[in-house]
Amino acid sequence: MFGLIALVGGIAAVVALVFFLIDAFQDEWWKGLLCFFCLPYLIYYMFVEFEHEYKWQIILTYWIGGVLSGSLGQGFLHH
Repeated sequence: MFGLIALVGGIAAVVALVFFLIDAFQDEWWKGLLCFFCLPYLIYYMFVEFEHEYKWQIILTYWIGGVLSGSLGQGFLHH
């Protein structure tokens, strides 16, 4: 059961990341590359420059999905 929750959380986090990357690449190509390769810039971009109707829902999906996937998925990597 926890593996399924971790999988869904991971997929949700990746979908939210795609929203950030699409927006960053549409803004400037170098911002997209920085978001893809540099986590501190991605965090800056999502809170300061990211503009979307559902901005806070997407940010929460990224963070909560990542935490669920990272914490619940850890036990299944060791089997």
